[in-house]
Amino acid sequence: MTKNIISPSSFVLAMCLLISTSSLAAEPSRQAYLSAEELLDLYESMYSKIHNWHVLYTNVIEKIENKSGQMPPYVRFDTTETIEEETCEKYYVRWTHDPNGFTDTAIIAEDAFDGSVTMRYGPVTKTGSITPGRISLPGEQMSMLWGYMQLHRLQPHEHPDKPFIRYFVSDKSSVRPQLEQVSGEWCHVVDSFSPGKSKPYATGWFAADKGGLPIRFERHSRPGYTRSIIVTKVGSVETDTGKIWYPEQATKEINDRNGYRLYRFHVQSLRVNIETTPDMFKVSFPPGTSVIDKVAGIYYTTGTFGEKKRFGVLEGSTQRSKQRHRIEIYGPNPAYWQYNGKPILLLGGTKDDNLFQIPGLKEHLDLLKSVGGNYVRNTMSSRDQGNVWPFKKMNAKYDLDQWNAEYWRRFENFLKLTRERDIIVQIEVWATFDYYRDNWAVNPFNPKNNINYTAEQTGLPEQVDTHPTRTENNFFWSVPAELNQKTVLKYQRRFVDKMLSYSLKFSNILFCMDNETSVTPQWGKYWSQYIKAKAKAAGVMVHTTEMWDKWDLAHTQHNPTFDHPETYSFVDISQNNHQKGQAHWDNAQRQRTRIADNIRPLNNVKIYGADTGRFGNDRDGAERFWRNIFGGMASSRFHRPDSGLGLGKKAQANIRSMRLLTERMDVFTCAPHNDLLSDRKPNEAYCLANPGTEYAVYFTDGGEVTLDISSLNKPAMVRWLDIMKSQWSGPRRIEGKSKLNLRCPSRGYWAVLIQ
Repeated sequence: MTKNIISPSSFVLAMCLLISTSSLAAEPSRQAYLSAEELLDLYESMYSKIHNWHVLYTNVIEKIENKSGQMPPYVRFDTTETIEEETCEKYYVRWTHDPNGFTDTAIIAEDAFDGSVTMRYGPVTKTGSITPGRISLPGEQMSMLWGYMQLHRLQPHEHPDKPFIRYFVSDKSSVRPQLEQVSGEWCHVVDSFSPGKSKPYATGWFAADKGGLPIRFERHSRPGYTRSIIVTKVGSVETDTGKIWYPEQATKEINDRNGYRLYRFHVQSLRVNIETTPDMFKVSFPPGTSVIDKVAGIYYTTGTFGEKKRFGVLEGSTQRSKQRHRIEIYGPNPAYWQYNGKPILLLGGTKDDNLFQIPGLKEHLDLLKSVGGNYVRNTMSSRDQGNVWPFKKMNAKYDLDQWNAEYWRRFENFLKLTRERDIIVQIEVWATFDYYRDNWAVNPFNPKNNINYTAEQTGLPEQVDTHPTRTENNFFWSVPAELNQKTVLKYQRRFVDKMLSYSLKFSNILFCMDNETSVTPQWGKYWSQYIKAKAKAAGVMVHTTEMWDKWDLAHTQHNPTFDHPETYSFVDISQNNHQKGQAHWDNAQRQRTRIADNIRPLNNVKIYGADTGRFGNDRDGAERFWRNIFGGMASSRFHRPDSGLGLGKKAQANIRSMRLLTERMDVFTCAPHNDLLSDRKPNEAYCLANPGTEYAVYFTDGGEVTLDISSLNKPAMVRWLDIMKSQWSGPRRIEGKSKLNLRCPSRGYWAVLIQ
């Protein structure tokens, strides 16, 4: 049976009636003093005070007389919980037919909208769905709380988006001159008339000293037909907005052609203006749920630990067919990516960041491919020697309305070469350092360098001498939620549109909004939503993230990416690669646990560490590369020299050996398992395993640990990998052991595979 839940659009307004005001007397006169218009004004004046609410209530059908034989099999008891944001921006509801409340998860049904997608779960069929947008209000028909609090669905459905109160209390209504008492409450009585009729079609009683709370409502219909509500007990709760009254207990009677029903209703708890988190507006599908995800164009069945099993692509749609071959989150394990319908581990290293601008690009990509690399970073930067800017230069200044064909030729060529080699590109749309210091002095967007606008017209500085962490360039504050500088935004959009006109045609592209940004979160949010909207209009779906500056992933600066999957579908944690040793691992694992209920790929497009740089040495770079993959991360790429190993000899050896190891095991079914290691020193060894099937251990510099393989019910085959030589040892068979002593053949970087 499908149940119907509360509508925020009407419930919010209803809640407004529940708030007390100083204008209401404690002991009202028997004479009414509110007109219909004044009552509506009171109603509207309270609207802004309620932003969200959490309600738990029960509904009992005490009596049913089925006259027609066509009345549906009404459930005689249900318990409903709802959390809703005003104007239905977000909501979550669940309900059960268990009179003891939410004790049996097998009979709980759920419905949620997180501002981006609608999620639904049906317990009887064990099916779930994920649909783009808000596909309906939660309870388009009649729900008990909606009916009691708002009287909305006692009106026919001509105006489903507007609360009944706006029609009931209107210029076609009149307030009776005397108050009347209902359930011990003195009430204003309002009659509402249809045009040209002398008899009211409905009457409502509104508590005079309870903020106008609806206490009674009667619909006057044809003889023998009844529809009425009476509140029998009023409850209240103190909030920061004042006292709120609500119908703690009420009854509803309906008598129509189908028969007679008597409902009893009880609000168990009511809270308003609660602190919410994104996870409150999501549905977690229980194991064994068959899910159709219309956002990703996939279907799957959830496993015991939330993993996606029996994954497939929805057929019958050109868009879904195209999406299958694009870089996409891997259904069976969303911690990883898939490409061309198969899971893929992203490994890389290159000699520069804005790769599309370098000479010898084809040869460099061929080298990367030859050692097992398949992942590059590309900033849309123009600040290095030999680079070109995206706009055409007219004499001494740029014209932002004209393109530099060479810039876009290089970009398109780069996209073609990477796609031909199945190399995944992570584009950084805004190359942060191009907009500060000496780079800003020559940047076409600088008002002194173009013919399209001035500093006075835009508020953009002509000189910025500070580091990007000071965020002293208004270029990054142009979006509507901040300065709303429309002139600048026009040309920023034009640049992004041009970039997308090329990149959306390619299936191997991920998008990161910035490089090491410290600006307002509204900036990245705007561009992420903008890019996704443009992609949707082009018939594809893309994945976006943001890269923040802070090295500590627990810093609040990273919250927009970790806590808002509706904005960013994956998380780039490159700045964690400033951390060293055990702290590097621990910091990443804490964030991996943080998103355990909404697993997404964690990418590392930059790994710092080289003897030539300031952020660690060669050893730090290599260790970070391996810890990332053994830590369950989706990608690992060496940063360009001099801050990283780039694609030098040491980087090549590490990439090649990582590919040798991961091609011999199913890394996509594995997870970090340092819990299986004992006799281990900090930062000595790390374990990635699918217990009972296979285990891999990485040693940072030789060493010896004990590995628990008690769940492996077969002889263990042990192979050692010399990482810097990219060479396997011969396999060694070990029987009858529940624990293995693993001692590295020598000092240095080693990995061992046990299957």
